[in-house]
Amino acid sequence: MSPEAQPLPTSPALEPEFIAPSALSAVSDLRAVDRLIGQEIDQRYLIEEFLGEGGTGIIYRARHTVLGKAVALKVLRPDVSGNKTAMLRFRQEALLAASIGDQHIVEVIDFGRMPDGAAYCAMEYLEGITLTTALKEAGRLPPERAIHIAKQLCRGLEAAHDIGIIHRDLKPDNIYLIHRAGDPDFVKILDFGIAKVGMRPTGLTQMGQVFGTPHYMSPEQCAGHPVDRRTDLYALGVLLYELVCGRPPFDAEDVLGVMSKHLREMPLSPRHLTSPVLVPRDLELIIMRCLEKQPARRYQTAGRILGDLEKISREVRAGGEERALEDWERTQSAVQLVVREPLAPPPSSLRSSLWKGMAALGLALALGTSAWAFQEGASKRRWQLDLSIESIAGIFSSAPIEIETQPSGAEVWQDGVLLGNTPFQLPRPRRVTELSLSKSGYAPRQVKIDARTLSKVSLSLEQHASQARLARPK
Repeated sequence: MSPEAQPLPTSPALEPEFIAPSALSAVSDLRAVDRLIGQEIDQRYLIEEFLGEGGTGIIYRARHTVLGKAVALKVLRPDVSGNKTAMLRFRQEALLAASIGDQHIVEVIDFGRMPDGAAYCAMEYLEGITLTTALKEAGRLPPERAIHIAKQLCRGLEAAHDIGIIHRDLKPDNIYLIHRAGDPDFVKILDFGIAKVGMRPTGLTQMGQVFGTPHYMSPEQCAGHPVDRRTDLYALGVLLYELVCGRPPFDAEDVLGVMSKHLREMPLSPRHLTSPVLVPRDLELIIMRCLEKQPARRYQTAGRILGDLEKISREVRAGGEERALEDWERTQSAVQLVVREPLAPPPSSLRSSLWKGMAALGLALALGTSAWAFQEGASKRRWQLDLSIESIAGIFSSAPIEIETQPSGAEVWQDGVLLGNTPFQLPRPRRVTELSLSKSGYAPRQVKIDARTLSKVSLSLEQHASQARLARPK
């Protein structure tokens, strides 16, 4: 049975509180930190240095006294060590991370108790930076680097999902980039403290509560609904969006504002931002599919995302996509084309005349002519191209294509993915793209568009004879 045919593991409930981002912060009680530095734990770990603090644990660099190997020691904070739920969750984090056994998941080496009864876990010591730091340093990442990081995240998530573990808090703070085997961006996924284990209850949950980090939470998380692996895939889409755009898709003044946008607003595609970000079109489609509101419309497995990323990474490495984007940007600065949509397609009797007209257009441009029109006298159909002095041809336009139907409200589908409803603006594709238009009570229509398509496509839908609700295109 394929992964997509298998039942999706879902969490029976969500955690009993909202947890803010777990970026390392200053510890309020320095005595709680200092008292452990220089101590030997369990006769094998010598604590050397304070590294930081998470939501429930203090993190130190320690050294194995026999092997001499550096480890990261996470110790349950004194103020929560007496909390049974916190203790169970801390233990769960260690067990889950250890059970996945993937190179892109932080390795848990040991678990034990301090002399005062507080729990600790020993993990591999990572020398590198968080993805948060990488974004602060770079602003946004070039597509090739973003894809490289995303592919590794897919592999780590796929390994976790295959054994029924859902991370539920994927964000830049929980992703570490280290140097390994010549790769400066080798990915390690951290913090499985709020992960879910398939359908098995953990005794740590209550129904209808919210748990996660707002900017990276899926709509179902924001609504307090049960979650499955597709929640992690939504967070992956948010991450990939942030990597290439330098900002997450949604932001607001407060937590509730961000969560409301996840629930109700469609994100702008990178090239439709106020300051457009041009990325390979196929990469943009992957991101937007991950960010679908309905889980059924997203990717269903991390492996599928990985497969699509692999397809485009070869093009990006070869420079083909980047060269196309550079040409596109250069054309933007030199070319502007305003196209008035034809009232009807040119009849076959005029095809040869139209080609002659296009040749005349080239001559007109050479002479500095600002406008050219062709008109058929009998039918009164008219096509007109209004050209500025800087214009050269519609094939170089980067303006989006507006698709409208009569009546409006038709669903626009591409390769089984719902893009939106008419009137709908679609980024101009570089390749031939086939769309399916569907509306209840009307016969479906197909339309092909490419880089040469005019700025507006108007289609009339024929009323379905039976008035029956039509099946959505597959």
